[in-house]
Amino acid sequence: MAVGPAFSTWQVDGGATDATVRYEGIPVHTGQIIVSEQGSANSMFLSLLVAENHPYVHSGIIVVENGSPWVYEANGRMQPSLGSSPLTHHVTGGMRRIGLGTFLAQNRFIAIYDPPPGTDAELIGRFAQDSYMAGLPFDPYFDRSDPSKVYCSEFTALALAAGGAPPPRTSPMNANASVGVILDWLEITTPDIIPPASLIANATRVGVFSRRDSPAQMEAYFAVKAELHRRFTPDQKLGNVLHFSPVRGLAYQPEVEAFMAAANKAAAGWADLSPAEIDDGVRALANERLGPFDASRVAQRTAGAEDVVIAGVPH
Repeated sequence: MAVGPAFSTWQVDGGATDATVRYEGIPVHTGQIIVSEQGSANSMFLSLLVAENHPYVHSGIIVVENGSPWVYEANGRMQPSLGSSPLTHHVTGGMRRIGLGTFLAQNRFIAIYDPPPGTDAELIGRFAQDSYMAGLPFDPYFDRSDPSKVYCSEFTALALAAGGAPPPRTSPMNANASVGVILDWLEITTPDIIPPASLIANATRVGVFSRRDSPAQMEAYFAVKAELHRRFTPDQKLGNVLHFSPVRGLAYQPEVEAFMAAANKAAAGWADLSPAEIDDGVRALANERLGPFDASRVAQRTAGAEDVVIAGVPH
C-alpha cells in the first residue's frame, strides 16, 4: 500500500488498464465510478431510511478533461429555514463538477471503480458533461420517474445506462414505523432507491482512500454501520440512534457516538486482522457498549415499549 500525502489510506488495487492519466499513482480514466461516505450522522440517517445496509451513500462519475480528472455529481444543499415545513422544501443544489483532488479531500471514505465490462466509457462521460451543462437540479424526493431532477446515484445510474450498462438493482425503503413517519413528513413517497453499492456490483475496484482513517479503521467503520443497521429492527426508533441538536444539527446519540469512537480507537491496532476478525471485534464492542443484541427477542417488542432502543440502554 502506498500512502499519498496527508492520507492514512491510499490503497491502489489496480484496474484501469486503459488509464488516461495517473493521479498520484491512481490509474484514472473517463467513465469510472467514485463512491463516498462521510461517516456523519446525516450519512447514517440516509442509510437507515433504506431497508438494506450499504457501505456508501454517495456516488459520481469521473471524466478526464485535458489531462485532468474531474468528478461529476448530483449534490444537494440544505438552506437555512424557519418554521416547521419539511426539510425537503429547503434543499437546493444540482449537478456539480469538482476536481478529483478536491473530492478526495472533502470526503472521509472514498473508493474508485472501473465501469462494468462492456460499457462505453466515453458515452458515460458525455452524459455526465451534458447533465452538468443542462444544470439538472437535485431531487430531494428520490423520484426516478422524473429525470429532469436527479439524486446522486440516480444520476450515476443514468450515466452508466448511457454507456450501455444494465439497470441497477434498487433497494426498498425501510418498513420501520419510525422511518415511515419521517418519510411522510419529508413527503418522500418513492418505494425504493438506487444504492451506490448496486452501481459497483459488477465493477472492478481501482482503489480506496481516506485522509484520517487507516484501512483497518475504514473496515471497522463499515462494520459499525452494518451493526447499527442490524440492530435497527422494525420496532426501533430513529431517535434511539440520532437526535437533533440546535448547535450540531443531526447528531448521534451519546451511547452510539461512544461506541463508534471506541471502535475507531480499537481499529488503530487491528492492522493485521482480517475483515471477518474486524467485524467480530466490532460486534464484541457493540455488545459491551450498547448491550447484548438478540434479534429474535427485539423483533417481538412493540414499537411503543419504553425499553425499545438501538442499544441495551433505554432513553
